[in-house]
Amino acid sequence: MKKATKTIRHILTAVLIITSLGLFLTSCKKKNEDGNKDETNGLITKPEAKAAENNKSGGVYKGVLVGSTGYVKIILQGGQKSVTVTMNGATKTLAEVSFLPASWSSGQAITEAKFSKDNWTVVFAVDADGGNPQITVDIPGHSNIVATIVKETSATQVMSFEGKITYNGNSANSAFNFVVSGELFVGNGRMPDESTTYSMFGQLTDNKTKITGYINNATVSGTINGDTASGTIVTPNATATWTAKGTL
Repeated sequence: MKKATKTIRHILTAVLIITSLGLFLTSCKKKNEDGNKDETNGLITKPEAKAAENNKSGGVYKGVLVGSTGYVKIILQGGQKSVTVTMNGATKTLAEVSFLPASWSSGQAITEAKFSKDNWTVVFAVDADGGNPQITVDIPGHSNIVATIVKETSATQVMSFEGKITYNGNSANSAFNFVVSGELFVGNGRMPDESTTYSMFGQLTDNKTKITGYINNATVSGTINGDTASGTIVTPNATATWTAKGTL
């Protein structure tokens, strides 16, 4: 009887080990399949856009917001139509309200797609080939939101960064939010304690680690290191610094 009991225990122990190992392997597999996510910071590490949408109005669009600070992602592929917005750390997934043309299929221009939840509203439009994406964002308590949005392709990931500008030790109410896509650098910035938001644009060099560009006739330069970035804004009379962190 003792021998039988011992054998049963060994069998149960083996079953538990195999089951645990199976759960572990399943968990690892799911993490790899689900996600394209960096295990240390949760950021996507490769394009989410499907190749079939590269030159069409469908696909994935990502951008940043200034008016407080935030970011946005639009997915129009694989039968999915979704908009996710984060503003000041609060995130909402908006539902489709209307879509024009109503019978839209990827490869047709989107004249007006409206998404909303809890009075957070996004209106989106884009050309038939995915060019010239336009977006307006309306969130209660956040006036004059300025948005920058870029289409992602299966070959070129779009990454968003949110940051601040510091001038004379002050960074209050400032913003330095941008997206990078291939060699493109584009976004919006606002100096400390000012209300005006300015467009900024430029390019990436040195294996996409160096930023050079302009904002309101000032020169922007900086370095991207993984999901962090920093640099300077230089005018003939003054120099400010900026820092930013990847958020999408």
